Amino acid sequence: MVTQEQIAQAAGVNKSTVSKALSGSNDINKETSQRIREIARELGYKEKKKYAERKCDFIGIICPEINSSYYSNMAAKLSRAIIRKGYTPLFTVTDFEGSNEVRHLNEFIESGFAGIICLTESDYSSGKLRDMTREGRVPILQIGLNIKSNEFDNIFIDEEMAIEYALIHFRELGH
Repeated sequence: MVTQEQIAQAAGVNKSTVSKALSGSNDINKETSQRIREIARELGYKEKKKYAERKCDFIGIICPEINSSYYSNMAAKLSRAIIRKGYTPLFTVTDFEGSNEVRHLNEFIESGFAGIICLTESDYSSGKLRDMTREGRVPILQIGLNIKSNEFDNIFIDEEMAIEYALIHFRELGH
């Protein structure tokens, strides 16, 4: 994917100038703006949709499977919450294949989904989640993988802390 930084380098201008040209700002010369847009087109630049511009009310839920009670309960609860907020949930199952997670992430983003929730036990897609979050094209939430990250939103079970609390509880009970 072509970035604004790459366009700026090709055009010999600052990234802020590229941003202004691509957003249609009147703060820069019309010829410069036109030249930058042409370079962007030649490089294959695709403009990101802003969250507010989205027309789709789907929230994609990527789930490894729905046979176990854990994932089926998560899917049901997420679905109810999504519907209460006025969105439509759309589920897909990955069969615990990281490549399927990435494929579904791409499909949901390209379809203009309002958001994506990725239930996962695989770190295969974590790099892709970081990249997609940096691109800012759609809000993404990862649930399940025990990775602390400031790069994307995630909810996880801190197993180490859970064990610590369980041991404290047992000790308090006199065991």
